[in-house]
Amino acid sequence: ISDVVLLTKRFGQPCLQFRVASAAGSRLHNLECSLTLGRTHKDAETGESFVSFSTIPLSYPSSLDAYALNVVHYADKDSALLKEGQELITIDDSGCPRFHRDTIFCQIMVRAEQEQGERTTISYKGGLKSMLIEPTEDGALPTWKACMVYQGLDWVNSEGKLSTTIDISALSKWEYKQNAGLPNDVKV
Repeated sequence: ISDVVLLTKRFGQPCLQFRVASAAGSRLHNLECSLTLGRTHKDAETGESFVSFSTIPLSYPSSLDAYALNVVHYADKDSALLKEGQELITIDDSGCPRFHRDTIFCQIMVRAEQEQGERTTISYKGGLKSMLIEPTEDGALPTWKACMVYQGLDWVNSEGKLSTTIDISALSKWEYKQNAGLPNDVKV
């Protein structure tokens, strides 16, 4: 499981992403991933301070191999991330997504079977707000750096510097990309 969760945009929508891979290189079946975000609140009537937990629906395939797989949640208008009064993200004036100032931590759980119907492997990662990566103030979006080659020519062009298999140590590597200025045709 990557050490960070990226808040970025895809298809003009805010989206959350983390990456997973089979560290042993074997195929894992019946993949289940969950992401829970925690946010602090103060009740208007009682003055009570508390933390709420929101489990975010995710998109991913049913199996996992030894390649980096993005696990994603797209934040459309019905997303749990944007639930009025309980927002986990906000959209600034320029349309850039930001984590709500009171979103304070996340928990990721990945479960899969090592052999169909057999031994189960479970991985867990949790962290505070420093694990949640959002766009920069000027709107540059976080994106994943490659941790493997996608085509043989990529390896040739790298002059052998890129690994032909996954580099698990690069699973959490990301960088900022400046917004290319494409029209934002999907509104939340």
